[in-house]
Amino acid sequence: MEQIKCIGRLKAGLLVVTTEMKVWQLDDTSLGQPSMNNTINQLYFGDQPPVPIEEKWPKLAQARGYQTIKGDIPTCRVMIDPDAEWLFLDGTWKEDTPGMRWDINGQRESWGFMNIHRDDRTKFLSSK
Repeated sequence: MEQIKCIGRLKAGLLVVTTEMKVWQLDDTSLGQPSMNNTINQLYFGDQPPVPIEEKWPKLAQARGYQTIKGDIPTCRVMIDPDAEWLFLDGTWKEDTPGMRWDINGQRESWGFMNIHRDDRTKFLSSK
């Protein structure tokens, strides 16, 4: 059974990333019953298996940032801004490894953020 690393809302659906770095990208039409049952807080993916990131986004798998952190991605998140839908892959702050963000639709990597964990608090720093 796949363990979920992160789940996030896209403009038209959901993105689910597993701890094995496999992905389900579900559009809004697949989120109706019985795919999503809010009363019992469960998602149903039917027969659709998760796709390895290397197959889903080959450019991401080849990106320098992903190659740097792929063996140690403690957390991830999905964010939307006016220009893009982003998959943020966090680096390990203890080893000073910056994370990266992936433009899901534009298929490009971007740098400029880091998570800082101190005293049970997380700060998310970003620069343009």
